[in-house]
Amino acid sequence: MKLAQWVWSKDSAEAKRQQAVIDWLKRATELSADAKSAHLNNLTGNVVFVGPPGTGKDMLMAWLVRIAISEKKSVEWFNGPNLFAKTRDMIRDDASEMEFLKRIRALDLLCLSDPVPPGGKLETTHQVSWLYRVIDERYRACKPTFCTLNVYDGKEAEDKLTPQIWDRLIDGAHLVRCFWKSYRKQTAVIG
Repeated sequence: MKLAQWVWSKDSAEAKRQQAVIDWLKRATELSADAKSAHLNNLTGNVVFVGPPGTGKDMLMAWLVRIAISEKKSVEWFNGPNLFAKTRDMIRDDASEMEFLKRIRALDLLCLSDPVPPGGKLETTHQVSWLYRVIDERYRACKPTFCTLNVYDGKEAEDKLTPQIWDRLIDGAHLVRCFWKSYRKQTAVIG
């Protein structure tokens, strides 16, 4: 979906909120009028998209990733379950956690699509520790992490992620609030 097509809500208040996010993205990336050029020079810190499921947070983050790739930046994208699966793979392969963290630190951009397991919050000490190490590695290297979270406010984010992880993630970040109804709709209802 092109950024210009992103305001879809029929509700005027929601459409205004969607337009505000699109306008910010255009300014932040200096998107040209002909939509042929944009860059991430102004986005040196984290970008955190928050809001309920289905509001297009990952699609907006993917739009930024396309710009990063066009700029030849190194990018990796994980969702929470895949990030935690990576640790199991490292155990199986007898790989080094420190080498993985070194690779994460070296990336120009790390993207985390809802790092919380579906339906809840970080459930184990291992999940909390691993996500903390990833976020802290990026934080200490002053490298941007873009993230999407299905949360309604900072308190819920702290409850799901822990205060330490949330604090590092939002320090100096652009917090992009995507508070409107889900764009997902069924094709038909049968029966």
